[in-house]
Amino acid sequence: MRGLFRWAVFGRLAVLGLSVALGLAIVGTQVAHAQERHALVIGVDRYENVPDLLKAGNDARAVAEVLEVVGFRVTLGVDIQRRDYSRLMSEFTRAIAPGDEAIFYFAGHGIEVDGRNYLLPADVPAARPGDEDFVRSESIAVDHVLDMIGRAGARVSMVILDACRDNPFPREGTRSLGGGRGLGRVAPAEGTFVLYSAGINQLALDRLSDDDPDPNSVFTRALLPLLVEPGLPVQGMVRRVRQQVREMAQSVGHIQFPAYYDQLTDDYLIVPASLPGVGDAVPGVDRPVAVDHCTSARADWVVLRDTDSVSALQNYAEAHAQCPIFANLARERLADISVGSCLAMAGDEEDLRGLASGDLMAVIDTCRAAHETNKDDAEIAYRLGLALQVDRRAEPSHGMMTLAAERGHPGAMLAVARFHQNRFRDRELTAEWFWRAADTGNPEALVALAENYAAGRFGFRSNETRALELFEKAIAAGPDPKLLQSQAIGDMARRAGFREQRLENFAEAARYFRLGAEAGNASAMNQIGWFYRNGLGVAQDDAEAMRWFRRGAEAGNATAMGNIGSMYDNGLGVAQDYAEAMRWFRRAAEAGNAFAMNQIGWFYENGLGVAQDYAEAMRWYHRAAEAGSAIAMNNVGFLYAAGRGVARNEREAARWFMRALRGNAGRLSWTLENFPNANRGIMREVQRILQEEGVYSGPLSGAFGPQTRAALEAYANLD
Repeated sequence: MRGLFRWAVFGRLAVLGLSVALGLAIVGTQVAHAQERHALVIGVDRYENVPDLLKAGNDARAVAEVLEVVGFRVTLGVDIQRRDYSRLMSEFTRAIAPGDEAIFYFAGHGIEVDGRNYLLPADVPAARPGDEDFVRSESIAVDHVLDMIGRAGARVSMVILDACRDNPFPREGTRSLGGGRGLGRVAPAEGTFVLYSAGINQLALDRLSDDDPDPNSVFTRALLPLLVEPGLPVQGMVRRVRQQVREMAQSVGHIQFPAYYDQLTDDYLIVPASLPGVGDAVPGVDRPVAVDHCTSARADWVVLRDTDSVSALQNYAEAHAQCPIFANLARERLADISVGSCLAMAGDEEDLRGLASGDLMAVIDTCRAAHETNKDDAEIAYRLGLALQVDRRAEPSHGMMTLAAERGHPGAMLAVARFHQNRFRDRELTAEWFWRAADTGNPEALVALAENYAAGRFGFRSNETRALELFEKAIAAGPDPKLLQSQAIGDMARRAGFREQRLENFAEAARYFRLGAEAGNASAMNQIGWFYRNGLGVAQDDAEAMRWFRRGAEAGNATAMGNIGSMYDNGLGVAQDYAEAMRWFRRAAEAGNAFAMNQIGWFYENGLGVAQDYAEAMRWYHRAAEAGSAIAMNNVGFLYAAGRGVARNEREAARWFMRALRGNAGRLSWTLENFPNANRGIMREVQRILQEEGVYSGPLSGAFGPQTRAALEAYANLD
């Protein structure tokens, strides 16, 4: 068994405890700016599989604003996934030229594994003891960050790691994936300064009490004003941060005294003494209030009056609320720019999904500011709801969409209908909102209604005549709906072909798919390829199938990419080529195709064109399973059952077989075939799960009989 994580003895450093790892390559006193100053600032609060944090995102935003004021070109990423980090890091290091200054900041969860520190992105997988290699492959190695910045040639580099927190992974009995809190101690190289937000075995505070109103952690609120103080060397800044943090912690009976490790050869000034007054212009940083409240407001307004930054104007108005003249100027400018900016920035859903996390947050902030000054504007509410939806904030998005829908916005009506359909499973409200949207002539709503009638789902009684009438209305609404209706009618005809076993239905489906393909529908192109591959409605022709799959892939269809991989895998229409199959599977997987992710796992499990690697196979099966592939869930179960790539675990095998069953309820006969072949130990665990779910009352015999089969069928169809 692989060794467990070895956790550092440092406490939950308020943010790595701002383990401010300042990697400063310094020869003499630095008082002049570099040719350029670059900063990549990341904060992760909302994790998909481990406990969320409270203030990491706020700390990252505050640090980003401060660094921007003192002359850094800042890229901000909030709640980003592993893939987003790789892209942002690559862009960040490419921008650095020899002689530049660079800062990398991370706030979120961090762990130590075998003496190396790792930062956890928002999509780090759930893990248990023994999964160290898996978690390590999905995380961000700190030494890799340092190496990339170093190779970029920065004259001064600072890595601020605000991530020493409680172990985010659950314990199992006496075992844990990690044995304590925080990151490990580093041995700084010459020219490096490392600062942790707490000392050895200390816990860093996020707040001083449950009702503490400060948006930042205790450490960060002490750090922020000092980052912009002109002429203050890092060593002097650290002394003052330590003193302030210790005093604040002692005020609530807590011990927190930041530790540091200094390997600098001389002083380093973040803000040179030749730039007085910078601290006064930093939004959101506390400072003593002058008797004349408008003195500092006037000075800051000189810096900010031409900005288009919504967050900067919001912070300015709050910071200078005691000077109404300038605060109102900021609010007026905010109202002027926020509406136009929201409409320009929050285009359609596809555009929003292509944004980096920090850019998406800027859209949300801008549209929220626009909504505050235009409460009755349905379009603004809809754009804000759309941005929140892309950011996976379901409840706030639903609230905004409902507000816009009640004010007559057709797109919002459709979004509300889908909320009730997919999230709330409310059939009456689903039908009501689809019809309200359709009554406005919205073609997408007409198509959605038609599809529901065609499939007889979500409370709609199957009625293909009604479905075709609605499709015709969608066609009449304009040219764009043809992309939707041709795909939908083709799907309906294909379903009829399988149901009635009539080739003329498949021919009709192929005709509609061609219509969609000619209009540029990539999914329709893939469907035509599938028809040629299987000889349904057209003569069977693998070469023609491959041609259509390639057209669909070139148009961006991930399923078509996966189908090309299968053609190379099986030597259909092309010479068998595992390497080329793997290349296409990887392209499809990068585009989110669960089938392709499973196939990559299969190649690694069986050593097809790659070295056999059960651990890598398990990693890809897990990715495919989380993307919804029932076959991959089944494969995870088989690896647990066989002890390949993981320790043999009958309970886990049973759990994954059951997940596959639920995920493939529409094809029960296929999934149920696995259970008679399972050994009695696994079948006993299956029966135990069925008992826990209340669908089985028989003995835990490990035998697959009629009572167990009936219970499995009932389990597969549980709501």
